Amino acid sequence: MRKTVFTFALGAMIAPALLAAQDATKAVAGGGEVAPGWQMRIDPRAGGATPPKFVAMGSGWHATTGSRAIFWRTGDVAKGNYTVDATFTLSKPPGHAEAYGLVFSGRDLTTPKQNYMYFTLGGNGTFLIKHRAGDADSEIHTIADWTPSDAIAKADPSGKSTDKLRVVVGPQKVQYMINGKEVYSMDRANIPGGADGIAGIRVSHNLDVHISDFKITPNK
Repeated sequence: MRKTVFTFALGAMIAPALLAAQDATKAVAGGGEVAPGWQMRIDPRAGGATPPKFVAMGSGWHATTGSRAIFWRTGDVAKGNYTVDATFTLSKPPGHAEAYGLVFSGRDLTTPKQNYMYFTLGGNGTFLIKHRAGDADSEIHTIADWTPSDAIAKADPSGKSTDKLRVVVGPQKVQYMINGKEVYSMDRANIPGGADGIAGIRVSHNLDVHISDFKITPNK
């Protein structure tokens, strides 16, 4: 019995250590490179950062991470009633849910008071919606936790998947859509600080994602 207890205890200690090793933030060749006109902000993390790379590629952009980060252009400000779109192609699924997708309602993105909403996929058939109101993890608030949806594309045999994300900000309601299907909605009044602000991209760590057709369109 004593040997069995020891074995279980040892396994309990080793399993988290193995998971942490597998999930360690990877170095990125060319890390820190950012496409012209774009800015990057890496999530604050203990132990320092491993800069991602975000470059122009074809008619879109390609993000390779590294540490978690957001990417934006100062001119991409959405106001009033608007729609934010982008298509995301993930090269292979991550070991567990890792967020990549849209940022909107962004303000003070270069300061400790950074504030934005994000609507992201997890690479495993789920989506996530959160609001960030500062640098500390305690200032990240979950709107919709990892939620499965049949609207999300299945990965092909190589592990690649492509999904179109859309946020439609109307006079009363905000709709979150994946591949043309609404998966979540909320009252516009419940977006902290209001819906107006910068729109951009968020990519979590150790991902390889291509982004195309990113645009902001006024609603008719």
